[in-house]
Formats: sequence, structure tokens, C-alpha cells
Amino acid sequence: MVKKINLFIILLTLSLLSFAGIEVSSNKKTLANTDLLTINISLKDIDKNKLNLKVLDENWLIVDRSEQQSLMVINGKRSSSHILQLVLKPKRIGLLNIPAFIIGKEKSKSLLIKVTDANKGKITQPIFLEASVDKKEVLVQSQLIFTLNLYSIQPLNAANLPFNVNVKDAFVEKLKISTIKPVKYKGKKLYLTKFNYAIFPQKRGDLHIPAVNFNVSLNNKGKVTNIKLFTNAKNIKVKPQPNNINMSQWLAAKSIKLSAKYLKKPVIFKVGEPIIRQITITGKGISQAQLPEIPLTNIEAFQQYLDKKSYKKTVSLNTITSKKIQEIIIIPNYVGEFILPKIKIDWYNTQKKKKETAILPAQKIQVIAPKGYVIKYNNTKNITPKSPVNIKTKQLETKVIYKTDPIWQWVSLLFLTLWLVTMLICKNKNNNPKKIKTNNANKKINFHKEIKKYCYQNNATKTRQTVINWAKKTIDNNINGLEGLIKNNHFQTMIEELLTLDKLLYQNNKEIWYGKKFWKAINPLLEFKQTTQEKETLKSFYPD
Repeated sequence: MVKKINLFIILLTLSLLSFAGIEVSSNKKTLANTDLLTINISLKDIDKNKLNLKVLDENWLIVDRSEQQSLMVINGKRSSSHILQLVLKPKRIGLLNIPAFIIGKEKSKSLLIKVTDANKGKITQPIFLEASVDKKEVLVQSQLIFTLNLYSIQPLNAANLPFNVNVKDAFVEKLKISTIKPVKYKGKKLYLTKFNYAIFPQKRGDLHIPAVNFNVSLNNKGKVTNIKLFTNAKNIKVKPQPNNINMSQWLAAKSIKLSAKYLKKPVIFKVGEPIIRQITITGKGISQAQLPEIPLTNIEAFQQYLDKKSYKKTVSLNTITSKKIQEIIIIPNYVGEFILPKIKIDWYNTQKKKKETAILPAQKIQVIAPKGYVIKYNNTKNITPKSPVNIKTKQLETKVIYKTDPIWQWVSLLFLTLWLVTMLICKNKNNNPKKIKTNNANKKINFHKEIKKYCYQNNATKTRQTVINWAKKTIDNNINGLEGLIKNNHFQTMIEELLTLDKLLYQNNKEIWYGKKFWKAINPLLEFKQTTQEKETLKSFYPD
């Protein structure tokens, strides 16, 4: 008899394991419209991919989901079990149905859930919370104001209430808390405090702002009352960038402005000496993370490097103002008068609903020679400079503007006279070419030793100057600075080493420079012998 009972239990267990079906259960039968409901959907030997969850859309919003799966093999037969757990948010008040799920011949039972109105009876509570938004639809990345209205029978120290608002696929910035003020609410005098948040959705589509739930304890004459503060969830439509707005980078704000200043005064531009220019982007109704990078234009007359970057923000009751401060190191390469081109950023004005451009005007600057600097002139090409353009009326290209000074006419005449005298002396001494050749060879050997010495001493400054002096005498008399070396074909094999040296000298880099690597790269290049065919033609500094 016992054996028969045991056999029956085993057969019953095997039959249950092999039974295919759908079962649905919930953790609650009644809930407030601000609460969440959890349901478990159990599938036995059924493909989970065939489960249609859209039947829930009419009454419920799926806010979270998780899955568990198991597989069993008994007597060679496989059996799978899959449990899907869903967290649901009711869309309305009343008796809400969780419909039956149907897969093939299998069907689950439907469930009825009672949803009550959490707002009823609020006026009888000493403190309660409501949520609101300033618009029901918003452009992607533009500002949406979300407000928590805290009502109380008595004034509260509302600043200590930690309301946290987290929204998926959006930046959230907490704004200034309003002062407490008395208001009329359904005919009763209450005290209102507003907690405002700036929300910047980053994706188009539906934006879900979850319900805010918070438990607070009130002590009234020794009697402690625990109250649950809650709000309804909010759903906002996020629209894409308008089709008629052509922008390389979408930037939506109430306003965008550009400003600039120099960190040290007086501002004197000298060849080879760095000047720090600070450019600030100020955006109203935009988060710090959305502010764009400063667009830099490559300029032949200058070297420019992005240096330190910092952010600032100020908040009011209904908006945020963000600032991005970018320092730019500018190193002039030549003496003369030049134009720093204007900087512009396109943006979309969310108030006027149109595209606008923030502009930092072009700036004319004068670059002078540092002490001991010898100005070299290019005699290989006759240059006729163009007249300056009015900055206010037309965008300037990056060009050099050369001014003729009467004193330089006399200097040029003096140089011409000296050159003629030198040519006569060289002609008279032409009968002793061996001596001249020997002197040039000695100079080359001295440069070779000096460069090696400074490299092994890790002296970046002296190495730079000695290499430039050698290049001027040996390769091209018009080379000025490391940029001139980088552009010269003779140094194409060591551009990386030259850039590293340049960055270390002009970006106040405190790292140690290791000259042995630089020496290894430049040593083979010091054997250069210039011929008439190998001389490079100096490109005109003035564009056509």
C-alpha cells in the first residue's frame, strides 16, 4: 500500500513538472494611485518571447522589470520555468484590470485591482505635497521646470526637506527654494513653499518623471505624527530638433553670450612669449554639461593651446545660468599687426523660437619683438600687403597687416648699403676659399657639441635656442621658433619630439624633459649640407 502511495506521488510530481501553463499573481489587491503594484508572471515550458505585454498599456505603466529562469531534466525530458516580475504604475483611479495573457492554447486568469485617489483628504492633513510642470511638451535638451508645492497648516523649515528628483535620460538641476508664503487652498489658509527643478531631457520621445514619495514625522506638543508625502508621476513629450533649423551642434537655451579678457595687464604681445586669454560662455536656461567647446581657428601667426577649464552656475527660482570658462594660451610667431578672428556659436532661442548666433568680435593686436630679438626680412619675394578691413562690417580672415614706418625705410637703406659693402669684401677675399670653409666647419662642430651638451643636461630652453640658431645658419635663415622647424621638410622625422618640446616650454608644464631622446632624433640631421638645389623656397606669409 505504501509503495502504491509513493508511486502516485512521484507520478503526480512528474506530471506537474511537465505541465505547461501561465500563472499571474500580485502583491496587492488595493493601492493608492501614487503607489506601485508588483505582479509575477510564471511561464512553464512556454517561450517568453511570445508574451504580449502590450495588453497592460491601457491601465498600467511598466516602470521596472526583472527575470528568473530555470531548466530541469528528468528521465531525459527537459522542463523550463520562467518568472517575469513587473512593477506597474496605475494610470487612473477605479477598478483596473490586469487582462489574461494568451500564448497558443495557454491562458492565464485576469486580476482586478482597486486603485484609490491619494489626493482625497489632503486638506485634512497638516502637510501635503503636489507636483506640477511648466509645459506638457518640450524640445530635446531644452529646459523644463518641475515644481514640488509643499502645503502646510503651519510654517515649516522647508529647506531641510531632502526631496530628490531623479529622471532617466535627463539632467536634473535643483533650483532655489522659494520663501514660505500664506496662500488660499480650497478656501483654507495654508503656507506654501516651492521646490523647483530644471530638467533637461536628452532623448526625444516620452519623458517620465516618477512620483515623489517621502515620509515625514511632525511633533506637535509632544505628539508625533508620521505622514507620507507623495505626488503623481508626470509624463512629458520631448520633441526633436526642428527640421527647418540647420545647426552643426544642437544647443537650446534662453540666451547664450560670449566674453573674453586677458589674465595679465598690461597686455603686451611679444614674439615667443605666451599670453593667456580667458573666454567665457554664459548660458541661461542650460546645464553646465551642455555648454559647447570653444571653437578655435588655426592661425599661422600664432600658436594656440587650450589650457585650464572651469565651470560656474547660479540658480534662481525658475532657471539656471551656467558658465564655462576656458583659458587659451596664445604665442605670437612674428612681429607685426594681426587679427584674432571672431568666435561664433550657433544656438536656438527657446523663447523666441528661432536660431541665433553668439559672437565674440575679431580683435586687432600689435606684436612687438622681445629684447635681443633680431628682425629678419625675406628678400626672396616681393610682398604687397592688402589694406586692413573694417572689423565691424566684415569678418576678417587671418592675415598679417604690415604697416610702413618711415624709420624702417632708413633701416632698410642701411641694410642695403651694408650688404653691398659685404659683397665687395667677399669678392676681394675670394682668393682664399679654404680658410672660409674651415671657419664654417668649426662653427658647425661647435653647434653639434652645444646641442648635445644641452640635451644631456635636460636643458629644454637652451636646446631649443641652439637648434634654431643652427637651423638658421645651416638650413634656412628665415626659420623663427619651433613652428618653423616643424614646417621644414628637413625635420619631418622628429615632429613629435619638437611638439613635445614646444608644449613643455609654453604651457608651463612642470614635467621633466628628457633630452637624450631628443638628441637621438636630431643627431643624424646635424650632418646636413646645404646646396643650391636643396634650399627651400620660403612661402609668403601673406596669403594671396
